[in-house]
Amino acid sequence: MVDWVAVSAFKASLKSQVGRLFRVKKISEPAQPLFLPFDLKFYRYWYPDLRELSDNQLVEHWNTFGQTEGRRGVRPQARGLERGVLIVEELEAETDRREAERRANPAAKLPALSIIIKVRNEPEMLGAWLDYHGELFGFENILVLDNDSDNPAHWEVLQHYLDKVLVISKGGFYDGFHDPLLNPEAFRWAAVNSKYAVFLDVDEYLVHRVGDELSGAGVAPFLDTCPQKAYAGTWLWNTAPLASENLDMDSPIELRVPPPGQIRSGAVAGKAIIPSSALPQVAFLCHNLHGLSTIIQMDAESFGQLFVIHLQLLNPGLVRRRAQIHLESRGVLEKGLSQSAALELVQARIDSGAPLPDIGDERYAHQFVAGKVTYWDASFYEEQTPYTVTINQLKTGITLPGLEQALEAFDFPALYSEWRTIAEESE
Repeated sequence: MVDWVAVSAFKASLKSQVGRLFRVKKISEPAQPLFLPFDLKFYRYWYPDLRELSDNQLVEHWNTFGQTEGRRGVRPQARGLERGVLIVEELEAETDRREAERRANPAAKLPALSIIIKVRNEPEMLGAWLDYHGELFGFENILVLDNDSDNPAHWEVLQHYLDKVLVISKGGFYDGFHDPLLNPEAFRWAAVNSKYAVFLDVDEYLVHRVGDELSGAGVAPFLDTCPQKAYAGTWLWNTAPLASENLDMDSPIELRVPPPGQIRSGAVAGKAIIPSSALPQVAFLCHNLHGLSTIIQMDAESFGQLFVIHLQLLNPGLVRRRAQIHLESRGVLEKGLSQSAALELVQARIDSGAPLPDIGDERYAHQFVAGKVTYWDASFYEEQTPYTVTINQLKTGITLPGLEQALEAFDFPALYSEWRTIAEESE
């Protein structure tokens, strides 16, 4: 079967795939869908890997592959969420409306930050994430890219926010959402809407640092007045697994001052906060130092002000469920398998030594079996004092004694120079 899903292969092979599929059949009359209902515009925008196909080719794809691959032919309405879940044209119309408002009142202050979040079946964590960031930055400045979620509990949570945040449904592998060529409507929305933009995941909480204090409340004032450049939202990981699968604003989170190695890792792989005016120059909006188009928007002084609390140590049940979702999205597992059946298959594949598509899939496979983050080493932090905080406290401000001293001792300019050189040499 032609691989129509993998975004990484899409850019390189779409033209040849289309050629092989349609070379044998010249379509002189408009093709008719064999399976109804079918909405051609919805189908094109729901699946970014199909956007370059003609109308007839889209119908042929639906007839040949779409139904058997489990793709959607129409906008989802069976969840009782007809009002509030947007398709691309509706998001574009909302962006047009906001752009017209900006032009009509150019002196009006822009919101500090637009946040784009991609999710798939996250009922345990989504509510707390939306409450935290919505209360700090305005719910209207959040765009939720829902990656074809089919868990009723997920939609039960999300329906409480449909009159506050923008929600758009998108199919395809979610890594492609960070690419402006595959997700132009979201990038244009962010560029029009605010001064800065960031992509976050549901296990990430944005904070600002002054001395030893971290607070979500400090982010917007900082972005309102800071020099216009990109900033490295450095990851700070929680250092003990969450006690419960369900996260709320009062859930306890353990934090410690990171040692130098973890500061380095967090600075490289945290999330970039980019000026919206620079979004057209960014090839892939995600991690701080993983691409030259993002790195050149920063400088050596872009580090140390903004941080992202990354909840990587979760309850074992939640680790397994999220790992299974990733492996399903990557095609390693079929969708719909019970967790026990999926565990047997993944364990058998690990035991056989058969390679998985990439190193990320290998990591998630081992996490799925173990029920924990397998690359985590608690000894990194054994000399650091643990502090227990809640998400509510993060929002208003917490103190992590010794954080400023640890950051001042770290050579961020050298790190930036090193990774910029690597990126320039790899171009």
